[in-house]
Amino acid sequence: MGVFQSKKTGIVATGGTERHFLVPEYQLKPILQFLKGTVPTTQVFAVNAHFNENNEIIDQEVVNRIELLAAAMIND
Repeated sequence: MGVFQSKKTGIVATGGTERHFLVPEYQLKPILQFLKGTVPTTQVFAVNAHFNENNEIIDQEVVNRIELLAAAMIND
């Protein structure tokens, strides 16, 4: 099963609390690797507090992580 073979994948996830930040690392990343996807070491996790009432990201650290992930996917 090489559905994602030779394809870069990135993980961006949201959760109810900060305690859910390991779900992408321990659940999604192994699945993407099994499907032969290339997974950058950078990933993005955000919670409700990182968004405003219009669902726009208001936390600059989350924006920075998105930019790092985008750079990793383009340049690596």
